[in-house]
Amino acid sequence: MAGDVKIGMIGAGYAAHVRACAVKEFDSKRLLMSGVYDKNPGHSSEFSKEFGVKSFSSLDGILDSSDINTVSVA
Repeated sequence: MAGDVKIGMIGAGYAAHVRACAVKEFDSKRLLMSGVYDKNPGHSSEFSKEFGVKSFSSLDGILDSSDINTVSVA
């Protein structure tokens, strides 16, 4: 949908988990966690599995993705 907020998380540490949990608890059909990038690929992978989002292997990848229209730096 055109008005959806599709969030890409940059960083997959504690602050990212707090923010992702808040988005999940908000339970909105229009506010969506859509992806994650962390310089440590293992952290991205774990976050991706926990929250059901795409894991990106590069910062440019998440910033250039059409699946992301908002980023949160955590």
